[in-house]
Amino acid sequence: MQYPHDNKRGYQSPIQQNLDFINLTLTTADNVNIRGWFMFSNESHKETPTIVFMHENAGNLGYRIPYFKHVIQSLGVNILAIAYRGYSYSDRVAPTEAGLKLDADAIL
Repeated sequence: MQYPHDNKRGYQSPIQQNLDFINLTLTTADNVNIRGWFMFSNESHKETPTIVFMHENAGNLGYRIPYFKHVIQSLGVNILAIAYRGYSYSDRVAPTEAGLKLDADAIL
């Protein structure tokens, strides 16, 4: 499995695309830690709409950074991009439909 830090430069972290962000860890109801990035469109991000992007299946969160940047700049939104259970930096738990629902509940 490849992690964002294994990607080539520019695809490892939102900071490499000049995006303001924080690393985020959320704990689900079944105690699984899911991780990702909360990327901000501007300094008044609390008043800005946020798109939730649950990622994985192919690649990793890092490969989506240029897309995130485009959406943030084009639409003026924040993006909360979380890798669901079993992928990227989230806990190594086999994803199931029930587990993905718990991931979504934790994000919301």
